[in-house]
Order: sequence, then C-alpha cells, then structure tokens
Amino acid sequence: MCWLTSRIESHEMLLEYGKLINVFQFDPSYFQISYIFNNICEGKSNKFRQALNLIQYGIVKVPMTTMILTSFLFSFTRIIREFPSSAVIYFFFPPLAYLSLFHRQIHERVVKLWKKTMEVIRNEAIPSEILDVLMEDDDGWLELDAVAHMCSGNSSQVRKEVDVLLIDFFLRIRRCIFAGISTAFLSIFLPLAFVPYKTSVGLPQQVLVNDMWQLQMGIIVGCTAFTHYITYLFPLHYLDFMYRSAIHLGRWVEEVPPATATITTNISKKIPVVLHTIHHPAIMWSPHAPPYPEATIVEVEGGRRFKALPTSNKLRSVSAQPDNAYHYYFAYWCSNPLSLINFLCLFELALIFIQFWLLVLTLEWQHILSLVFLMFANYLLLGKLFKDRVILQRVYEPSKEDLALVHQMETLKRTHSNPYFK
Repeated sequence: MCWLTSRIESHEMLLEYGKLINVFQFDPSYFQISYIFNNICEGKSNKFRQALNLIQYGIVKVPMTTMILTSFLFSFTRIIREFPSSAVIYFFFPPLAYLSLFHRQIHERVVKLWKKTMEVIRNEAIPSEILDVLMEDDDGWLELDAVAHMCSGNSSQVRKEVDVLLIDFFLRIRRCIFAGISTAFLSIFLPLAFVPYKTSVGLPQQVLVNDMWQLQMGIIVGCTAFTHYITYLFPLHYLDFMYRSAIHLGRWVEEVPPATATITTNISKKIPVVLHTIHHPAIMWSPHAPPYPEATIVEVEGGRRFKALPTSNKLRSVSAQPDNAYHYYFAYWCSNPLSLINFLCLFELALIFIQFWLLVLTLEWQHILSLVFLMFANYLLLGKLFKDRVILQRVYEPSKEDLALVHQMETLKRTHSNPYFK
C-alpha cells in the first residue's frame, strides 16, 4: 500500500474542517437555476420532474432569455443607427478570443453534434437527442466530486492520470485568462468605443479620455477577475489532487554529457581532452516498466541519459517519462502543495500595493471610488488565500494540536461506527 493512503483520511478530515471555517467560501454553482432545480428533483417521480422542468424552462429560463435578448437587440439597433460601423466590430472581440482559446472544445462539440445528427437521419436516434447535445452543460474539465486519486504502483497508470490532470489544468488556466481578458475589455475598453461624438442636437463634440488611467484600470480589473476566477476553479481538494499525483510521478534530471577541453601540443594541433570520463551504467527506459528506484540512470532514444529524482522522501521512485518536459515541470511545481497558493498570495499583495500607490497619486473622486471598491474585493480575496494557505500547511505540516484534533475525529468516527455504542 502506498505511504499516502495512511494519511488520506487525516488529510480529508482537515480539508473538511477547513471548509467549515471558510468564511469566504463562495461557490456560484449553488445559485445556478439548473443546480437549484436538480436538487429539488432529486429522489422525486418522473411526473414531478417533468412538471418542474416545464416550470424551469417555461416560466423562468425562456422568459428571462427573451427579456435579455429583447433588451440587447433594442440597444444594438440603436448603436448601429447612431455609431459608426467600426464601433460594432468591437463586440466581436470576446467571441474571437473565446474561439482562439477553446477551439478544440468547440470542435469536439461540433463533431459530437454532427454524429448525433447523422444518427437521427439514419433513424438510430430520436430528434430530441440533438437538443440534449446542444443543451448539455459540459465545461470540459474534471468533475472533482466524481474523481479521486489512485495510489497505484503502475507507472503507465500514473502517467495517464498526470496527462489528464495536465489537460484539465491548462483548460482551467485558459478559462481564467479568458475571464480576465473579457471582463477588462467589456467593462473598461468597450465603453470607449461608444463615447458620444455628437450632442443631442447633432453638433460635433470631443470628449477627453485619460488613456493612461483606462489602461491602468483595465490591467487592475483583468488581474482581479483572473485571481477571483482562479480561486474558484482551483479549490483546496484540487491542489491536494495534483500534489498526490506529483508525488507518485517524480521527475528525471538529465545528466550533463562529459565536459571536454582543448589543449595545444608542440606540433600546433588542437586535441580535445575529456575532463570527466566517469560513466555510470544506464538502462534503456521502457514505458511498461514499473516505477524506477531513486538514482536509477536510464537512456532514451537519441542517447540522452536521465537520473531518477523522487519528489518525496517517503516515496522514492519515479514513474515520469524522462524526455517529457510537462512531466518534469508538473512534478517540480506540484510536489509542493503550497506553490500555487504562495504565488497567488504574492500576486494579490503586489496588486493591492499597486492599487494603494495609485490611490495615493489620485486626486479625482471617481478614480478614488473605483480603486477603493477594487481594493475591497482584493482584500477579501487575499484573506481567503491566506486562510487556504493556513489550511494546506496544517494538512501537510500539522502541529501537535492538529494531530490531536485528527486523533479525536478518528476516535469519534470509530465510536460511531461501533455497533455497541449505538
């Protein structure tokens, strides 16, 4: 059994305890309409679910969507009539950014829709299944409540798990980047395209815009949205998941080839001299081999040699692929569960310091209000990040009080599971 399994329950207990004391915890999914209706339908009959779905779409979602689209079309027609066509082009920037960041997911959705349409044409499926494909809420990332880390001694399985985590990690990062870019663009830069250039009577006018202030606010708003979204998509148990995978993965360090020097003889010929001629025995790396022990030297195609370097003092083996840079950096950064949270804390501190510096230099009241509201949001986020860091540190570097708390929780768990105490 893996050494981590002996501490999984203790870690999960402390993580659950951290969720209870998380006064800043906020999950937007709790306020989604579909989430609320699904919780109500849980355990109910089919007729009740159909009636509730009719209420959900017929009374709530469809009227709300109709009102939003109607107001948008009314505003959009006015924009087309009163502003030049170049201003309308700015509306297409967020869809283009989304297409460039998530083209692979869009392609998969289109292929899935095409296959389902062909099945309907061949009478292999009903037409309503096409609507199910269009309406399914699939963000592409892992459902953290439905997956768990497996402490496996199979190196191929460990690498597959890490590859899935890497795809999911980059997808979440792209979501955070898109959230920051789109928020800054829609709230700061897009209004500049619709500054009125005519008065109410049709006379031309010119509005002075502080371009430097707009740029500063765009950067601050984008960074604030990015950090808020990244704390939502990277909860504590996700960081714990990546840490456990990195411990099993390990990493390889490439051995530097023997150094050479050049000397000149009396006959004016340059002769290369090898300074280090010690060669350790190496074996050919195989993807089907079990995890390699520490300090094992392997050779891959091309003659490159790598040395096994575990990321933990307890699990001294390596399952990574030697010439895979993604495996190396995943094990390097995720082997410390506090790496991401420390980076976010420093990032938030720097962002708050910049906002405070701009607040000192600002004299206009509207600028002061904007900075104060943004600083308040970043203060709350910084408090949550510090709280998460304390919880992770208590999980992986527990104090005597934490160990006593875990022992007490385990005792209560065994007591309640014992039939003689019921």
